[in-house]
Amino acid sequence: MFRDRETDTRSFTKGTGLFPGDSAISVREAYDVIMSHLPAPAVEKVPLARSLGLVLAEDIVADMDMPPWDRSAMDGYAVRSADVQSPVDLRVVDVIPAGKMSKRALKPGEAIKIMTGAPVPEGADAVVPVERTKAFGDMVQIREAVAAGAHVSKRAQDIKVGEILVKKGSVVRSQEIGLMASVGYHAPKVFRRPTVAVLTTGDELVEVDKKPAEGQIRNSNAHSLAAQIASIGVPYAYLGIVPDVREALTAKIEQAMAAANVVILTGGVSAGEYDLVEDVMKSKGIEIIFERVAIKPGRPMVFAKSPDKLLFGLPGNPVSTFVTFEIFLRPALGRLMGNMLLDRPVVEAEISVNFGKPQPRDQYCPARLTWVRDHYVVAPIESHGSADLRALSQSNSLLMIPTGEGPYLAGRKVKVVALDEDQEKS
Repeated sequence: MFRDRETDTRSFTKGTGLFPGDSAISVREAYDVIMSHLPAPAVEKVPLARSLGLVLAEDIVADMDMPPWDRSAMDGYAVRSADVQSPVDLRVVDVIPAGKMSKRALKPGEAIKIMTGAPVPEGADAVVPVERTKAFGDMVQIREAVAAGAHVSKRAQDIKVGEILVKKGSVVRSQEIGLMASVGYHAPKVFRRPTVAVLTTGDELVEVDKKPAEGQIRNSNAHSLAAQIASIGVPYAYLGIVPDVREALTAKIEQAMAAANVVILTGGVSAGEYDLVEDVMKSKGIEIIFERVAIKPGRPMVFAKSPDKLLFGLPGNPVSTFVTFEIFLRPALGRLMGNMLLDRPVVEAEISVNFGKPQPRDQYCPARLTWVRDHYVVAPIESHGSADLRALSQSNSLLMIPTGEGPYLAGRKVKVVALDEDQEKS
């Protein structure tokens, strides 16, 4: 979402905290700090079929011309156009199926039967589709005149040897799979996907198949995070719910760091008596890079690292977890696999109602974005706070309100983070 640096740095001030002396850093600072600490993505070779969805770590270069010869574009007859200036009968002297070459050069008064994709024989400069002919014995009647080059795909008209076909950094789609296969890339170099371990903390949590007892809630965060991670093609392991016990949390973080190179925790990062994540990280020698961000929702957010691991401690409230993943972790995971395009796009929209009030944090509010005639319109969704999953489920965007701005009057142009892959225009 910060791909457009000039626009976004004007919208989000640096060094903004809640109060004088507050340790919270701005959204933009947090984003930049995370990106600056990411290691270079690892490179590996994978079988061609497994490269789908990955990012190329090399240019794809043509090793041959395509077509590699003058090729027939139709089933029909290869002819000399000079012989076919008007309807004419020609002697059929050979047949060329696809994958074969004719050993004889075409002479005046002759035709060679040819199949789609077969090499055009020496001496021929056109192909007449079979529908415009009539065969009889060893002769063929050409019913109409034909121009030189008709229905012939010239050598190298699609691809020239040595040409760069797909650039390094491109995401491999099914289209690229076919192209790479045609030029011999059976094991392309790609950027390796990071591995992620997810764990949630809190004595109040139970798994989704359990009935919560009094004072308990189901663990929605793990499943929301899993869906967000899976949506960008990153493998993950869910390591379960960890109670608010120092020894249990220590053991689970050790397990997570052994299993993955990115660890995502939810809960346990605020200032309560049972919020132990930061203390446990410090006891393990893990460097805390920052622990508060001036964002609403999601202020208590930890970013930490050990020599070869990245750790993210996200807030326990589900909307906060969702928002901080979208703003920070989605682009970070993208960069770890060489994909620079996973930042959610920010669009300008007209707000439909009066909304908001000044806050000492950048706000990201669930909203509904629609295309009306020739511009976007955004409608904030009524929300009861950072635990309101119903409001979040009704949204397809996040209305951005920079620090200190608001209230917004209906009709004002505002910035909106679009969450749907193809934001609807209708």
